[in-house]
Amino acid sequence: MASSANSMQFSDFIMYDKDGKIDVDPNKCTNPGGHSPGNEGIKDGVDGNRDSKFIDLSFGDNNNGGSTVIIAVEGEARKLHKYELFTANDARSRDPKKWRLSGGQSADGPWTEISVVEDAPDQDERKASMDVFHPCMQPIDALCTRNITVTRTDDPTAGWGMSPRILCEGSVQMNIGPSIEPLKTLSTARFPQSADGKDLCPKIV
Repeated sequence: MASSANSMQFSDFIMYDKDGKIDVDPNKCTNPGGHSPGNEGIKDGVDGNRDSKFIDLSFGDNNNGGSTVIIAVEGEARKLHKYELFTANDARSRDPKKWRLSGGQSADGPWTEISVVEDAPDQDERKASMDVFHPCMQPIDALCTRNITVTRTDDPTAGWGMSPRILCEGSVQMNIGPSIEPLKTLSTARFPQSADGKDLCPKIV
């Protein structure tokens, strides 16, 4: 993880599968090479309490100016459908700005890349969601063929209408409503499952 300051912090990190929140074990989560006050360790950033927070004060000296956080997932392997980061109580400059999320069989890996964020949206509010991030989000051009259906309506004020349809790997088909600029606006799309119900999201192994 990286921020624009010499330390990095967040108040909560939540992962979700198709059924809801994924449970983590705060006491098994670690911040290798990091340094935090006693009541602001990594376990305080995954406890579901946004009045507490995790801060890595040695962020600027670690990993070429970054921080490594290992989150321990409870139970069996899950498919990650989305995750959410929350700002801490102060110092907007410490908010995470870019990160790489990976999944592994243990704290020692091996690691499989799940999600990369290069420029997270700014959030002025404190103790607030930075956004919901979707590992299932993929570039359409990499997975799909876009077809545009052009229709003429009887309404003289409506004119021509465009309704794009997306055909994707795994027998996924998405029909999108009319769009003025479908080729421009439909640059990415979520594919949480295939037509036969197969879960296409990355697995936390």
